[in-house]
Amino acid sequence: MALERESSLSDYEQEMLKRLEAKYSLPAEEESPFRGFPVLKARVIRGTHFLSYVNETQFRSLMSTFPDELVTTPLLFYSEKNRFQAICRSLMLDWSQELDRVAELLLESEQGTDHEMELQTFGLQVREDCYIYGYAGTPPIFASKDLFLSILQFVADSALEAKHVPSEFQKTCSRVLEHMRNLREIVKLESEKST
Repeated sequence: MALERESSLSDYEQEMLKRLEAKYSLPAEEESPFRGFPVLKARVIRGTHFLSYVNETQFRSLMSTFPDELVTTPLLFYSEKNRFQAICRSLMLDWSQELDRVAELLLESEQGTDHEMELQTFGLQVREDCYIYGYAGTPPIFASKDLFLSILQFVADSALEAKHVPSEFQKTCSRVLEHMRNLREIVKLESEKST
């Protein structure tokens, strides 16, 4: 069943929408590389499926084809959309120990403090209407602030729900959730000002 807003599109516009969707989605036969791990949480964020998995010891034999760094990561993240896979990789490898710092930098940047250089070490840039993710030499990913914050919220919620996640990581994610509440208020106020 087509969404109401999609039904008002012309045939050409609907076809273009399908092509764009296909461009940024994985083929149906290509599933999550973590499909053998227990699913911790699943969430649809703006039409995109995100999954978190528990990286438990008894499933580590499934990791033989993955980079060594993933073996010690407590949670695994997956998105069906190609464009978010790089963000999932950073959430598992680059940001997992400093996720609260990422959220803190975003919050302080929204409050007017300049953290451009430090944010770039995480591959992030703050713009008026979006966040941009991408390290030098890679194509940037533009994500609305609400979308990006929803992804961070999903990660923090997953960590707090997991039983076998190190307590330090859970504390980090509790701090992330505190920053998220403040960030969402600021982003909401900014969007209300612009309308």
